[in-house]
Amino acid sequence: RSYPAPAISPPTPSPARAQHAKTQESWTLRASDLMLRVGGDVVFRDVHFEAPRHGVVAVVGGSGSGKTSLLLALAGRMRLTEGVIDIGTHRLHAPKSTQAELRAVRSAVAVGRIADLVGLDPELTLHRNVSDAADWVNVKRSVAREHFEDWWDTLGFEIDAHARVSELPAIERAVAHLVLATLGEPEVIVFDDVARGLQVAERRQIWPIFRKIADSGPVVIGATLDELTLEADVVVRLSRIRARHAASEVASETESEPELETQTKPETEPQIDTEEER
Repeated sequence: RSYPAPAISPPTPSPARAQHAKTQESWTLRASDLMLRVGGDVVFRDVHFEAPRHGVVAVVGGSGSGKTSLLLALAGRMRLTEGVIDIGTHRLHAPKSTQAELRAVRSAVAVGRIADLVGLDPELTLHRNVSDAADWVNVKRSVAREHFEDWWDTLGFEIDAHARVSELPAIERAVAHLVLATLGEPEVIVFDDVARGLQVAERRQIWPIFRKIADSGPVVIGATLDELTLEADVVVRLSRIRARHAASEVASETESEPELETQTKPETEPQIDTEEER
């Protein structure tokens, strides 16, 4: 069975974008020498990686390593101190990025879930959250519901549209965030705290779902503490001391069970750019 097409047809590429595409055959996102300093502290440095088209990227690190901050920076929601981010034809060159450049990146990168900063309203029904997501990206509610239901069916879940999000199993909450992030046809989706609330079997289940979403178009970037169940094309490992990049095949076995990520707050107090686009 084929996966459902995105809800909205993309605009016709400009001549400049079409020309750029000829030389950009293998990657959608490229990060070069990224560094973030908050006050006198370096959150991460020397982050560099390329995300292949339709790729899955895992950002791995302990609490305080800067995973959430890196996702916010990649999404144009936080200003970097140094470095360059290329997403399609869009570029952020820190620290000189303009508001227009940040807005362009925000339009290309969807935030599926970021700690307690961005996500579905747990006290509203799934149906209402789908409607709110449709309004946010200017998609007809009926189109959004059909899009969501098609994905829900494809991924093998039974939809209960009138259940509150807080009543859903953790795996369904995570997938709902991820599917709704595809509504605006983003080039990239960022998703924080992948393992939150998931049992080991569910953690093994979530990464193949990331893969299916990525196969439909966007690069999907997930942040996690859990290396046991990774299925990613690129792994970016962060530490408190320095950040490094490793593109590798993830081993199928590890010696010990990793600690689940339980944090619900960003690792640092980020200076988030509050100007948002509807």
